[in-house]
Amino acid sequence: MIRHPEAIVFKVKGVRPGEVFRLIIDDVLAKAATWVGPATCVAVFKLHMVRPEQTEDVVWPDVMIPHDADGIEHLLLSSDEIESVQHKRNSMPNENPRPKVKKKRETNGPFSKQGYSLDGWSPCWHPYFDRPELETEGAELGRLLNGYPFTGKSPKENARYVEIEIIHRLRDRFPTIYELEKLNKNALTEALKLIAKPAIQRLGSAHHFKLALAYHERQIPNMIGVYLSHLQALDWMIKNDRINDRDRKIVDPADDEVSTDKYFLLGGGSNNDRDSSDELADAEAEEEALNA
Repeated sequence: MIRHPEAIVFKVKGVRPGEVFRLIIDDVLAKAATWVGPATCVAVFKLHMVRPEQTEDVVWPDVMIPHDADGIEHLLLSSDEIESVQHKRNSMPNENPRPKVKKKRETNGPFSKQGYSLDGWSPCWHPYFDRPELETEGAELGRLLNGYPFTGKSPKENARYVEIEIIHRLRDRFPTIYELEKLNKNALTEALKLIAKPAIQRLGSAHHFKLALAYHERQIPNMIGVYLSHLQALDWMIKNDRINDRDRKIVDPADDEVSTDKYFLLGGGSNNDRDSSDELADAEAEEEALNA
């Protein structure tokens, strides 16, 4: 194949191979013969075959045709078989298109400075790495929650404060965080609702209320999910009267000397190391006791 300085490429809609191709080509060339202008373009027909599924460029080098915009428009209006017409320079028939190179976003934040690779992240998360707006809005969130729960307010007043000053104004006060909430499935909103609960105000530790740290420049965009899980664990312990368990030491699950419950905290969240084998062992022990 050779490159042609100029070419008019006629893209033909999917048809079956046979004489119909020649009829389409003859019809196009007959109409192109009436076009005005210098005949400097070679005719190329991009044929898309239905069976077998393939595309092929057929060059018609014996006839040169002009690039007539009006004639091309008339052809497209009058022909059902022609899908599009392109005027190309330095055209190579059947040339594979070059893959598009995605331009990397130039940033100078901590993640890009460390050469952090975003390959493992879905592209929808990429704009939120090294995003200075998150740091700025996170600082404002930290200011609003500084000292929370406020000792000068009742639990109801604290809850009202979180609802009015933060949750209801999330969109206008923290536009970037609000945008990120869609990806985080409203994790911040859920976390704010939890810290507004009187029981969590009373029993929560200081780190439970520092939600703004999730938006520090060195934190990944979905870090708020970790803070939410800690609050959910605390809420579960309160509801199930297990709040004292958070002060227990982490135990070795293989240690037979520990309590049968083996309940412990791991990484700030509640967990229970009992698995299906534990349940089976308990059932067998109960059965043996009944048969004794």
